[in-house]
Amino acid sequence: MQGPDFDLSSLETPAYVIDLGRLRRNLSLLDVVQQRTGARVLLALKGYAAHATFPLIREVLSGAAASSVAEAHLARELGREVHVYAPAFSELDVTELLPLADHVVFNSVGQLERFGERFRAGPRRAELGLRINPEHRETAVALYDPCAPGSRLGVPRAAMPDRLVGMLDGLHFHNLC
Repeated sequence: MQGPDFDLSSLETPAYVIDLGRLRRNLSLLDVVQQRTGARVLLALKGYAAHATFPLIREVLSGAAASSVAEAHLARELGREVHVYAPAFSELDVTELLPLADHVVFNSVGQLERFGERFRAGPRRAELGLRINPEHRETAVALYDPCAPGSRLGVPRAAMPDRLVGMLDGLHFHNLC
């Protein structure tokens, strides 16, 4: 069901309609960004999980970002890197994520210390990161601001112990949702 002569009015609704030409164009632009900068562009499954387009996406993007065990399973189907972040992980989450995650970002020092070595020694030997709260506000609406006073999203500078530096492969900064 594609092509310039396709009649959209013939679709039963609700339906998702994806313009594959535009998707290819956007992927091409993202590929240029990756090639010129060395950055790895990830598909954020929270915002876009159109499984039918995975064959196109896997040709270009470096992997996918997952914020749950279910999304990590879907990300693994993409066949590229799987990056996982959640505000908290349970024991069950960790057990299920060990064979799925290539990169894990923890929200707290306690989570990193509790689960980090299990991921590092796991079947995928995951790289470890820690979400940092940069304490820099980009929005006046506290509800949408991960850096609002009292936020528990990420570790503020004052709570970052020096002993963790050797455990980390990277830091995750998230200023604005």
